[in-house]
Amino acid sequence: MGIKIAVIGAGSTYTPELMEGLLERRDSLDLEEVSFYDIDPKRLNILYDFSLRMIAATGFNLRLTKSMDLRKSVSGADFIINQIRVARQEGRIFDEKLGIHNGIIGQETTGVGGFSKAMRTIPVVLNQCRIYERYSPNAMLINFTNPSGIITEAVLRNTPIRCIGLCNIPINLRMDIAHYLKADPEEIQLDYIGLNHLGWVRSIKIGKHTYSLDNLKRTISKFSPKNIPDMDYPEELLASLGAFPGYYLRYFYLNRAMVRKLKSSRYTRGEEVLELEKRLLKMYQDKRLNEKPELLSRRGGAYYSKVATSIIDSIVNDRRNVEVVNIASSKTVEGFESEEVLEMPAIIGRKGAKPLQNRVDNLHMFSLMRMIKGYERLTIEAAVERSFEKAVLALITNPLVMDAELAIGLVRSIDKRYKLGLK
Repeated sequence: MGIKIAVIGAGSTYTPELMEGLLERRDSLDLEEVSFYDIDPKRLNILYDFSLRMIAATGFNLRLTKSMDLRKSVSGADFIINQIRVARQEGRIFDEKLGIHNGIIGQETTGVGGFSKAMRTIPVVLNQCRIYERYSPNAMLINFTNPSGIITEAVLRNTPIRCIGLCNIPINLRMDIAHYLKADPEEIQLDYIGLNHLGWVRSIKIGKHTYSLDNLKRTISKFSPKNIPDMDYPEELLASLGAFPGYYLRYFYLNRAMVRKLKSSRYTRGEEVLELEKRLLKMYQDKRLNEKPELLSRRGGAYYSKVATSIIDSIVNDRRNVEVVNIASSKTVEGFESEEVLEMPAIIGRKGAKPLQNRVDNLHMFSLMRMIKGYERLTIEAAVERSFEKAVLALITNPLVMDAELAIGLVRSIDKRYKLGLK
């Protein structure tokens, strides 16, 4: 009997990329059914119909179902892919402008934006997990919902559900390096450590050859994802770190310049994506279209399907591939508790993801990770307990806010906007 994959938030404009990845691996996955779930019937129907055309174009005999009943959609699933956006792009735009209007970073997953998104998303995901416990207790949850690390840790701390968190930034780095060096991306291994959207590459290995920071400066510095303003890190910073910071660390290391950049932009990234999504949804309704359109590359999330399907393939076939994922550290990194989720290389096999032994010898990197991990844990507790006090402490702990009066005002604005019911 083949496997069943449930896609939660299937009305996402990302879904065609995911379907493309699943169809490419249809034989190795022994894929029998993909079940779509979404709370928006219009978007669900658009993506369902378009995905049916994608399947028909391959000639693959795959059962595709849709439902607005989560219990029905996940019943008997082997894998659940979570890609929801609570409050949609309009919520993202509010979060971005909330930061910008207060002179701090306004971004979807970092700083106050990431905090706001986590606060309204964690309760929704935990409620979904209660349904998974009953209707698909053995399923592996593949979480792509941002902020991925926080959501993954919230699931692992508060439910018995097995969960692996994904982010496309590590695989973007790998693919960009492979392209630049004309190497096979499957042969590249990153010496990577950090948290979600707070990670560093210390070296890369291709076969038996290891490339140091000097090589990295000439490769990674040339790339930037669609949703982050492109700025070069100072040479002095790279020399001090002895590692290359991931794209999102620009918000920390180039904070003032990034705030100025965001303030001067005519539109927020959320506003740009909202318009992109309108165009994509219109394209998806064209009955002549049966493959992922080029416009989707401007949406961001490149290689999302590649890493998601690679993880599923590795588990189904016990391939024991090494991937950078968000996973409980399981005491493999000194200074971090067993349940604390880090973004790090792990061996992916039939039993899930097993983190590789790792170290954080750089005191600056360790200190920043510990500080942000404290913020993440307070955010999870604030969302679960609906605690106003812990929400304020979370933002005070985040170095992109770190001001009591500002934090109090931000929490009140977020609580009012999303009706969180903080006490």
